[in-house]
Amino acid sequence: MANGIFDALSPLLVNLLCAALTLLAAMALRGINSFTERLRCESESLANDDWRHLVNDALERIDTLAEATVTCIEQTAAGTIREALKNGVEGITRDELLALGKEACETVIGNLSDEYKDALADACIDLESYVKSVVESKVYELKHSPSLLLEGAV
Repeated sequence: MANGIFDALSPLLVNLLCAALTLLAAMALRGINSFTERLRCESESLANDDWRHLVNDALERIDTLAEATVTCIEQTAAGTIREALKNGVEGITRDELLALGKEACETVIGNLSDEYKDALADACIDLESYVKSVVESKVYELKHSPSLLLEGAV
């Protein structure tokens, strides 16, 4: 009788045991996949932090280069040209000031490393337009804060 019950329950127990093992294997696989995904996200986050840091460094470098370039040009040529324009000196046109602005932009871009240029391109930043804006901003700051020009001259 006991042998008959055991024979009847045996396939049921085997099926339950197989189901339990399948469930445990699925849970282990899910845990492994979850762990792998978490590692991937952390690694991606580190890469994004490095990239973000590189882009910020590039933007700071542009700001520094633009300030130095604009100050230098203002002290050497732009102030003289502006004064000549104001006094109506013949042969001096606004185009010369615009050419100095273009030269400033080219100087800033020329002094950026390829790594910075690539990072800014990846960040969808139009390098020429951004540098032009920063240079114009530095010219405005310099014109409205003469002490900056005097500090640079000392």
